[in-house]
Amino acid sequence: MEVIIGIIGILVAIGTYLAGVRQGRKQERERREHDWEMERDRRRHEWASKVADEYVDMARRNFDSGPHALESLGLE
Repeated sequence: MEVIIGIIGILVAIGTYLAGVRQGRKQERERREHDWEMERDRRRHEWASKVADEYVDMARRNFDSGPHALESLGLE
């Protein structure tokens, strides 16, 4: 009987270890995906800010404004 309890204990320990490894990999994958999404958002924001700054600069200098300026900035 003690041998069976010992074997069950070992199997539970192994199962717990494997579940922890699996959970750790899942969390790492989710963290990486989150980091990638944050970087994409940062780049989009940076691009939008740059385009808006260029548009405002063009309008302030009375160089161009309105739909034509947006088109020249690549925002058809």
